[in-house]
Amino acid sequence: MPDLSKLSVFLFILFSHQLCNAQAVIWELGAGLGDINAPLYPGTNERKNYLLPYPYLKLETDYIKIDKGIQAYLFKSQTTRLDITLDLGFPVNSDDSTLRAGMEKLNTVFQIGPSLEITLQGGKKEPAELRLEFPLRTAIASDIKNTENIGWLFEPRLSYEKNRLSHNSWTYSVTAGLRYATRDYHAYYYDVEPQYTTAQRPVFYSDKGFTGYLFDASSTYRNKKMIYWLFVRHMNLKDSEYENSPLVNDSSYFMFGMGVTWIITGNKYKNSYLF
Repeated sequence: MPDLSKLSVFLFILFSHQLCNAQAVIWELGAGLGDINAPLYPGTNERKNYLLPYPYLKLETDYIKIDKGIQAYLFKSQTTRLDITLDLGFPVNSDDSTLRAGMEKLNTVFQIGPSLEITLQGGKKEPAELRLEFPLRTAIASDIKNTENIGWLFEPRLSYEKNRLSHNSWTYSVTAGLRYATRDYHAYYYDVEPQYTTAQRPVFYSDKGFTGYLFDASSTYRNKKMIYWLFVRHMNLKDSEYENSPLVNDSSYFMFGMGVTWIITGNKYKNSYLF
């Protein structure tokens, strides 16, 4: 079991140190509401709609950027930087899933880890940026009462990001790549132990290796204190190490969402590319 308290202390010290050494701090606070439609988990054709209110924080210094995730520039040069990245998997109640009926629930899965990013063209403060990304994340499943480390993911990918050209304008990004994971991560979602077998659900054990092909696209439009956003994610699970699991009945994962964020307060800034 990972020691989350030590991780939290480490991140706090890291961010505090970098904030104290930053030349300028740009920040905004707000709140938003999003609507996301997605399969219960990658590999099932059963879907669910999530209506999610959320707090909004945007923070940017020379070393940290908090927006869609947390980016801490642990190391950076003109073309290379090392970030901290996050991802999230929704919880699944097995009563809601025909394939997983009678099995243990799936908890919320948090992913965190470093990402090496290499700029091929443009840059973060240029009109656009083309980059290679190599995120390595550990996955932590938790329902608050219980927490467990369920493995690691590696996700080499190519990203193109069009930065905001003015205070009120569009920005968008597209990403394509591959995902690999350890056996423990695949097992959490796709293994079938003997006690959970049925006539339609035989024993199955996953292996480490290929998880799927992925494609993400997102866009936001800002108008004064309102930000409108939408995104789509597609994963092709063909040839994955768990493709033959009885818990998989759809090798095409498609997720989409949209929402709006209201900026309540923040400080002014001059560099439009920061947002």
